[in-house]
Amino acid sequence: YDKAGFTQALAKEHPDIRFLAIDQTGIGSGNVRAYEITSYGESYLAGVLAASATKTGRVGIILGTQSALLEAFRLGYIDGVDAVNATIPVERAYGRDNSAAGFYDPDRAAEITGGMYANGADVVYAIAGYSNIGAVREAKTAPGRYIIGVDSDQTYLGPGVVLASAVKRVDRVVYTGIAEYINGSFTGGDE
Repeated sequence: YDKAGFTQALAKEHPDIRFLAIDQTGIGSGNVRAYEITSYGESYLAGVLAASATKTGRVGIILGTQSALLEAFRLGYIDGVDAVNATIPVERAYGRDNSAAGFYDPDRAAEITGGMYANGADVVYAIAGYSNIGAVREAKTAPGRYIIGVDSDQTYLGPGVVLASAVKRVDRVVYTGIAEYINGSFTGGDE
């Protein structure tokens, strides 16, 4: 799944169009503003929350797929958990290995999350896009199971089971990019 390569190809094909490339670092050019939204920090805080909230002493993380971008989420979460209690094990799973399909399979996310709960985890950080719906659905099946969402406030998916969400505020990046285009100050590059 190479969205950066796709964006670069589109930008080259259409030099008269301005592109905002979210979470696509190092590809900024004349007509591409590439934004890196740091995932490590928000995930660190999610790890602190998970380690502070767990009653079983086990937590989990489900990621849509394996990728360099998601590695920052994983490492931040583990470091956050460790900062509170380094003896808490963090179970990790991917919706799909090396495939974006892991972001679009709520049933698979529910199955994985259910397995984590069966193994004793009671808080799971879900970084699986649309598949998070399945993780939340699974959390609702028994009391004492929780999810930490990502990207936007996902509390509405499961009030009472979604402890919090690590919010990226992509809306601010998009608003700024559009405003700069409209007022004529858009420049390419990496930010």
